Amino acid sequence: MNVYPSQNSFAGGEVAPAMYGRTDMAKYGISLMVMYNCYAHIHGGVSNRPGWEFLVKSKYSGEKRSRGVNFEFNTKQVYNIEIGHQYFRFFYDGALILNDEDEIYEVAHPYTEEALDGLTFAQAADTLFIYHEDYPPMMLVRRDHDDWTLSAFEYRGGPWLKTNITDTAITPSGVSGTITLAASSDIFKPEHVGALWRLRHFIETKRMWGVPNPGAWVASTAYVQNNCVTYGGKAYFCLTDITSATPPPSDTANWIECSDNTSFEITVYKSWHLVTNGFWKGKLLLQRYDDSIWKTVLNLTSTENKNYNESGEVTEPTRFRVIGDSFQPTNTGEPYDRGYFQMDTSSMEYDGWGKVTAYTDAQHVQLLVKKELGKAEATKDWAEGAWSDLRGYPSCAAFTHDDRKIFAGSRYEPNVYWMSQTSDYSNLSTSLPETLDTDAITRSLVSTDRRINKIRYLVALSDILALTSGSEWKISPGGDNAAFTPTSTMSRNQGYRGISNAAPVIIGSYVLYVQEMGSTIRDLGYTLEFDRYQGNDLSILARHLFEGYTITRVAYQQEPDSIVYFLRSDGLVLALTYVREQDVWAWGRLETDGIVEDIWSSSGQNRTELWGMIRRSINGQDERYIERLAKRSSTTDPRDKFFVDSGVTYQGDPVTVINDLGHLEGKTVAILGNGNVYPQQVVTDGKVIVSEPVNIAHIGIPYLSEIETLNIDFAVKTGTIQGRTKRISKVTMRLHNSRGAWVGPRRDKMTEVKWRTNENYGEPIRLFTGDKEVEIYSEPSKEARIVIQQRDPLPLTILALMPVVEFNDKD
Repeated sequence: MNVYPSQNSFAGGEVAPAMYGRTDMAKYGISLMVMYNCYAHIHGGVSNRPGWEFLVKSKYSGEKRSRGVNFEFNTKQVYNIEIGHQYFRFFYDGALILNDEDEIYEVAHPYTEEALDGLTFAQAADTLFIYHEDYPPMMLVRRDHDDWTLSAFEYRGGPWLKTNITDTAITPSGVSGTITLAASSDIFKPEHVGALWRLRHFIETKRMWGVPNPGAWVASTAYVQNNCVTYGGKAYFCLTDITSATPPPSDTANWIECSDNTSFEITVYKSWHLVTNGFWKGKLLLQRYDDSIWKTVLNLTSTENKNYNESGEVTEPTRFRVIGDSFQPTNTGEPYDRGYFQMDTSSMEYDGWGKVTAYTDAQHVQLLVKKELGKAEATKDWAEGAWSDLRGYPSCAAFTHDDRKIFAGSRYEPNVYWMSQTSDYSNLSTSLPETLDTDAITRSLVSTDRRINKIRYLVALSDILALTSGSEWKISPGGDNAAFTPTSTMSRNQGYRGISNAAPVIIGSYVLYVQEMGSTIRDLGYTLEFDRYQGNDLSILARHLFEGYTITRVAYQQEPDSIVYFLRSDGLVLALTYVREQDVWAWGRLETDGIVEDIWSSSGQNRTELWGMIRRSINGQDERYIERLAKRSSTTDPRDKFFVDSGVTYQGDPVTVINDLGHLEGKTVAILGNGNVYPQQVVTDGKVIVSEPVNIAHIGIPYLSEIETLNIDFAVKTGTIQGRTKRISKVTMRLHNSRGAWVGPRRDKMTEVKWRTNENYGEPIRLFTGDKEVEIYSEPSKEARIVIQQRDPLPLTILALMPVVEFNDKD
């Protein structure tokens, strides 16, 4: 008897041999045994992949590896950057950017070939931040199409390692400029050059008072109580009336110092308090030294009996002075009624810091002071910067929803993360004595088993996800829609899977990542039911694709089919069609004649592009090419179809000789000319020759695309069809915009599909949409599978398979 089952979807993708007997699973009926150089569509159909377009050789094509990253300045200005051994090169619209001399535009950088795999990136507007645990953070800034600059990320005010608790004291030789730090024991190393260093001192309360613009003390002059004079570079107040034989202000029985300078200047470290007393008239000015000039902060006026009580704060040490503008005390009889001012500063612990610029020996370094030190005195209260050549640097970063930047993953403190101050990404300082909500934040992730797991990636969703080598964490503020503060930031463990070195990708509200050992793919998203982040093993049904390999890179193509590409350690690319809300996750294998060394995604016109760095063997020599997976054209014109690898397109006047194929010298190539398939030939002297003139041709390395169904399954009244003898005599393929296919029960018994056409002479055979019936001449067997191949550089999309199955129901 004949049975007519159908497979209407291939959204289960290629599954592992371990799944071949799981006919009880719903995914069995939509899965395949093989999906090679094909991928599943989100609606369930399956297509052969488009070809890789050749763009350019990498700079050190046969010598050194390079990698790529996308830079999206805006939706219309999208760039791709080749990052190689100590250089950047830039692509726009698929072509290298040239300078004014028509030379390839480059920017130098410090990263060696060995460091490239460890780079991570975070973009903000026109700046690409670059991180590596062995290099200081860098910023690549786009100023114009061919104007990019690389500079160090100048962080300030921290972060710091834990404050010193030993007896080692450090003595600074000064408080500003370039100074020497002298330690009482061996603590400095040459790798400290470039590190920040903090010194904390206690600043006592300071007071100055008096009458602005005092005159110099004059011998043998009568003075009365509260007169103010200058003497020896200081200001003094008279304590008693002096009528004869005037003693100098150094006589403490008659005078008291009221200012340690004659201009009534004082340095404020935190807060200040200014009052006026007694009777006076005129103006009193409080000024601060700002940007090399004195700027008036307060302008106080009195006509004889008005006084003031003013205060304020500063965030950096600031010079203030009090001057009089026609200030005149008025004497109403009693000395204490004579007008004068008094200014006080608060006592506090104060942090000054700088950057180490030179190493002298284990007890001495040079420090460029960035924030003035409190005193040129020894202190045991000091801290070393958390980032340096010695301790390492953050290896990843992200931006929070409340406009902080979060860094993590240094060598010395792998489980620590640091948040900048709000809206000031380079400011990692904290306040003294009180902590402010906007202050920088330092926290560590401490798991219940007390393992130190390195934070490898930070992902910004509604929370910050910290993905470590052994666990996943949620970093969040204290409440819904709250901001991060030093007192509200919380870290909660979400699981113990761990992430590998391959960067994750974000799809909607989920993160896809490679588990620590490099061969398990998981997704991770928030679930309201459990109030935590959790997900699934997406590779469980296709374990055979990962066994013995690791995943080194991940790229996400959002449009048009939501495909995640995973680069395997052997250079093969795995394609996962992923639509979580529809329970679609279908695996396929993409292979080319070469080794794919890197992949990344880039925003293109109406689609997401997949770019690759591919090493190919050309005339016996390795060459590295930057290529881009071609767009799958939606037209019905076969001349638009691009299904060759490392391919190029000729378009112009009709020709029979197609040149500019030097990058494929010695390779056998496929040719689609004017929509017709020409015989394959070897590229010689950088060209191929076709038998008829063509004005559009796609030439490149051919590749095979193939699907193979699982053993056919359907229900019968006597039980399962599995293990019973049957044969498939025919199969009807429901196709869309397709041409060219081979069909058979196995690879050594394939039948080429014939296409009836009624095109006019000279026109290419049109693409076909509809049902195509093919006899496949299979012998009776217990498997009954269908193999479909595309051998030509043409599109093939299968929407459904409807075989005719013959079997004896009485067997």
